[in-house]
Amino acid sequence: MRRARTLPLALAGGVALALVATSPAAAASVTWVSPTDSWWSVGGPWSGGAIAATGDDVTFAGGDRSTYNLGNVTFSSFHFTNAHTIANGGGAIGLTNGLTVDAGAPVTIQPGVTTSGDQSWAVATGAALTLPSQVNVDPASTLTLQVDGVIEVTTGNLDGAAAACIVKTGAGVLRFAGGGGGVGSCGAEPEGLRVEAGEVQITPGANLGGKSFRVAGGTFTGGALGAASVVRQLNLGTGTVSPGVAGTDIGAIDLWGTSTWTGGSYMVDWNPATGDADLVRGVGQAVSVVDTVLELRLASAAAVGDAVTVLSSDVAVTGAFRSPAGAVLADGDEFVSGGQRYEIGYTGTAVNVTWLGAVPVAPAPAPAADPTLAETGVTPGTGLAAAAAVLALVGGVLLVRRRRATARL
Repeated sequence: MRRARTLPLALAGGVALALVATSPAAAASVTWVSPTDSWWSVGGPWSGGAIAATGDDVTFAGGDRSTYNLGNVTFSSFHFTNAHTIANGGGAIGLTNGLTVDAGAPVTIQPGVTTSGDQSWAVATGAALTLPSQVNVDPASTLTLQVDGVIEVTTGNLDGAAAACIVKTGAGVLRFAGGGGGVGSCGAEPEGLRVEAGEVQITPGANLGGKSFRVAGGTFTGGALGAASVVRQLNLGTGTVSPGVAGTDIGAIDLWGTSTWTGGSYMVDWNPATGDADLVRGVGQAVSVVDTVLELRLASAAAVGDAVTVLSSDVAVTGAFRSPAGAVLADGDEFVSGGQRYEIGYTGTAVNVTWLGAVPVAPAPAPAADPTLAETGVTPGTGLAAAAAVLALVGGVLLVRRRRATARL
């Protein structure tokens, strides 16, 4: 009977050992400390001589360049404490727990990068992360780009395989110079890379015809006169769409996918002196507008009757904008933006705006009368003194008359 009792205990011990054996080991931490460029595959550039390996958290605290030649290896995370370029010596880099770029550090990762699982890439204020090669985002995951500095996708791509949720947060800029790889939806949101804060900018002439964007905060900019930026869908919910690469620059954005605007603001810069204005165009695609506010900024003086097209489509433009005051704008309605009066017009394939003149400046109100001011116009504060002088004068006259009367007696 004793043996029958001890057998389950032995089995239980075996199970416990198996659980310990299969528990994932903590990621090792290694640091690049070499002040000069070197291959990743040698031990000298690394703290303690331990070469970075699968699953490691890697910190870069040495010189401004290293050459990656480990082949296709997946690491846990990257942390850049200073300026650094990872040159491409062979292989692609995988990341499972994201990366961090400290304030003020310019960083370039030349090898391709692939993400696995949900993760965040944080780029601090004054820092810049340049990605010239392909970045493949796990299509079953969420990649959050916490950008307070700049992330720039240059000759490569940020590709979510038409399924990944990619979110842009932070006050900085996410800039695309190329790359048409698709992204998916974030939850029940419309399709597109979700812009929550800061700015997403498409450089003039860049073709991202396969990539959609969902503006849910922040600002979406891009394009230039004669060099429109191309995206697929541009779905606006909150935040602002304003063509042009910065500030009041005038630009154009072409849409290669049916797009829906259900809120937010469309900021149009217009230069009547040249006839140029911001323009969003649906190229063979429809655009619908509901509850989006139309705002305009004039770059030069206009003449009454000057008109410009601000939104167009080869197929159809449906719906209606709202004025900055919140009123729904029907065809022919007048509205005020930036102290100027406009009239809006819808043609079925375009939205046009006509300048009607500046809002008259109300005259300054006359100063209110001082309630203590005497009707005679005596300056406030002098009333008592004047009264005293009058009393003194009257008293003097009476005194003289009394003396005269006494003298006669």
